[in-house]
Amino acid sequence: MSDPILFATIDQLLAEPALDPAKIGQLLGATLVRNPDADTGAVESWEAAPGKGGAYEAIDLRMPDPDIGDGAIFLSATLREDGGIDGTAIGAHYGLDFKTEIPSPRFRPGSVPVYLVYEKDWGSLSFGVTADAQRRLVRFVLSTRRP
Repeated sequence: MSDPILFATIDQLLAEPALDPAKIGQLLGATLVRNPDADTGAVESWEAAPGKGGAYEAIDLRMPDPDIGDGAIFLSATLREDGGIDGTAIGAHYGLDFKTEIPSPRFRPGSVPVYLVYEKDWGSLSFGVTADAQRRLVRFVLSTRRP
């Protein structure tokens, strides 16, 4: 997946006022199914159906219960391939106003991504990039807050 395609997909997710599992699956080109083993009283858990993740190795979606949950939607998508996207391409598209989250030293160096976190009034958009000189994109995370 090249950067214009991935960034257009992410921008569509950000622009969609009412995200739900079907809409997210459609935008990501994946089939999302409930994962009741990961559900809690306040959150429904969804994931890419086996073999139905398309360009994504893994998708994790947490939807709030409308009566109990805190209203936050959490979406994590791990890419199968980086498509040539790196920290420079991310900065060129989303700007340089981000925080960098370095992995804890308890992890083996290079085994966990470094995150470029864009804080917004609606939540955050984070990009996990490899912790090496190439800074290749491996995951993006969208986390919204209750309006």
